[in-house]
Amino acid sequence: RAPRGLPPPRVAFRLGQIAMCTAILYIAAGLGALLTHYPMERIGRRGTLLACDVLFVTGGLLCSIVPDYRLIVVGRTLTGVGIGAVLTAVPTLFTEIAPASQRGFVGFVHTIAITFGSWACSVVGAGLVSCVDGGWRGVFFVLVVTGTLQLCLAPLVPESPRWLNRHRDTAAALAALRAIRPEDTSEEKLWLE
Repeated sequence: RAPRGLPPPRVAFRLGQIAMCTAILYIAAGLGALLTHYPMERIGRRGTLLACDVLFVTGGLLCSIVPDYRLIVVGRTLTGVGIGAVLTAVPTLFTEIAPASQRGFVGFVHTIAITFGSWACSVVGAGLVSCVDGGWRGVFFVLVVTGTLQLCLAPLVPESPRWLNRHRDTAAALAALRAIRPEDTSEEKLWLE
């Protein structure tokens, strides 16, 4: 029997598991952010984002369909690494593809989108967990859906012209710039970028 005011030991163990599943995401996200430089330089910004989508789908599937707590921790770890990497790769890609005159605005919109998205996810997640039996699995399954959607839309994501210029060749970088700039952009302006 637990002392007065403390939950019974079985509940405390479950609370410990919940705490572990929560904490591991943030620990893994920190590690993902720290280790992202290597894949971003090796396979590019776009390739890194695709790898993160695979982590989201795999982690979301593990968390939403497996009954074992340890596999949920593995799923949360994969998801955390993906989150940390995305939070590093996306702003880098945005600043490298945005025109110099719009980089501040692009960064501002990205930050607002992350803030609003986090808030919306919290509200929807709380509703699912509170109102739907087993709704916590649905919260994790959303990662599978969004990760899959991002993988399907991947052909629309351009590679960074700056990365292409450093790692491939100038012709590939110019072709990437032509694809994302207005058609009337002069060749001289593209070369300056």
